[in-house]
Amino acid sequence: FIHKHTGDEAEVYDPFLQPLADIHLHSNLIGEFNPNGDIEYVYIFAAVAFLILLVACINYMNLATARSLRRAKEIGLRKTMGGQRWQLLLQFYGESLLLVLLAVLAALPLVEIVLPLFNHLAERNFTLGRLWESAFFFYFLGMVFLVSLLSGSYPALILSGFRPVQALRGNAGQGVATNFFSGRRMRRALVILQFAAAVFLIAAAGIISRQMDFFQQNKWQLREAQIVNIPLRSEDTFRQVKVFQEQILQHEGILGAAACSHIPFTASKHGEFIIPELLGSETVLESDYIVSDAHFSDVFGLEVVAGRGFREDPGETAQTRSFLLNESAVSALGATNEQVIGMAIKHPFFEDAGKVVGVVKDFHYRSLHQSIGPLVIKTNANFVRFLSVKIAGQNLPTHLNTLRQQWTAMFPDVPFVYSLLDADVQRLYRAEEKVGQLFRYFSAIAILISCLGLFGLTAFAAEQRRKEIGIRKVVGASVLQVAMLFSKDFMTLILCAYLIAIPLAFLALREWLSNFPYHVNIGWETFLLSGCLVSVVALLTVSIQAVKTARANPVNALRSE
Repeated sequence: FIHKHTGDEAEVYDPFLQPLADIHLHSNLIGEFNPNGDIEYVYIFAAVAFLILLVACINYMNLATARSLRRAKEIGLRKTMGGQRWQLLLQFYGESLLLVLLAVLAALPLVEIVLPLFNHLAERNFTLGRLWESAFFFYFLGMVFLVSLLSGSYPALILSGFRPVQALRGNAGQGVATNFFSGRRMRRALVILQFAAAVFLIAAAGIISRQMDFFQQNKWQLREAQIVNIPLRSEDTFRQVKVFQEQILQHEGILGAAACSHIPFTASKHGEFIIPELLGSETVLESDYIVSDAHFSDVFGLEVVAGRGFREDPGETAQTRSFLLNESAVSALGATNEQVIGMAIKHPFFEDAGKVVGVVKDFHYRSLHQSIGPLVIKTNANFVRFLSVKIAGQNLPTHLNTLRQQWTAMFPDVPFVYSLLDADVQRLYRAEEKVGQLFRYFSAIAILISCLGLFGLTAFAAEQRRKEIGIRKVVGASVLQVAMLFSKDFMTLILCAYLIAIPLAFLALREWLSNFPYHVNIGWETFLLSGCLVSVVALLTVSIQAVKTARANPVNALRSE
């Protein structure tokens, strides 16, 4: 088919088939209709969601095992009466499942509340009703059982392993075989894991936010002006675009207009060019290219560093086109800016030829996800598909209305459709923007869950040490000293979490940043700030319970002594 319709040009084609469903997440080819998603981000979100679930499960594990001392006699009695370990395991797994089901019931109204925020972020229109669709429902049901199993396994194994004799004697600390997985050290390790996850997420959110700020500061933009892109969707608009340009330029506030092959700074075409004087007739320069009219360099404010920009030439033919090269294209040719001026250049695919009239300074003609490569800009009014109109930044609605009126008057059967170049460029970084927002939300959730667990553990520790605290107060300990007694222990765990999370976060973020040719450096200040934030929140959480315990009347704790 290709040979039949293109003849000798068929040699430059390399056709292949691509599943339609794979395009959005698994493809990033030149000339696709919209900026694609990235399957890697889907995997990242899934991993972070699992991490937050794990943090919540750790809360349950910690609190359940901390409360196990209170249930030692119950378990000892059941074992003495003939209870088997599998029966106890079944009971504790059942308790875990019941709590998860209650959590699901509590979560449903919360999901309904936050769903509009998620829909805005995902640019979708999900409803809670989708939960009951068969495929999603069974997946959700599987997650419920997985969380129940994950959160209930450790407490169930610990509680069912109590030795009945020791438990009934009241020796709670000796009621189960003592090893790393059965006591205080395991609870401390789980707390460290929780806060390591929180520090990791906060550090990631900080670096992603800095990278997004870098994109905003370095992306292409005009000062005190806007570019409006209008697609030329019909043969009539294509033929009369020059007349339309002349009419709109008569209005105040319309600063310029250029017709081009596609929206600049968001995409480009790729082709091969021959410069016989430098490369010979057989060697080609592989380069991105933009096709435009003579006004492109003026409208977009390109800086000409050698030669000149485009000029209007009514007598231009396919063999007298004007070409501009960027600095990277000149470097790829192994020449200087001055050398290439006036050289003959051909574009075999379009059978265009002409001369290089100028060299423009390198600029980001596509997104910052890609490095600046060789670029050729050439004149050819037969292949333009968009009109880019430069308008004054003030009174934007007025200028847009002027464009709409002129368009409707000239093309009454063609709807006036436009987009602002700023919005088109911003759309290229939408995926990273969403990642940053989600990581901020995930960080807040992780800290909240971790602090809830820490508050519970502090309350349990305070209950266990009531008499000790009472004695300390009787012999003169102040409220601050008692509060410091609790805080010091838990802050040591936070420090351990920090030391674990920072190297992991550094390695993961360095790998993520390596996907961008232009990126920020990973500075120590981000990690220091994340550690300080987690430490302050954790200290406040511990201090609330510690101060409450320290201010209690010691008589109540020592009354039976």
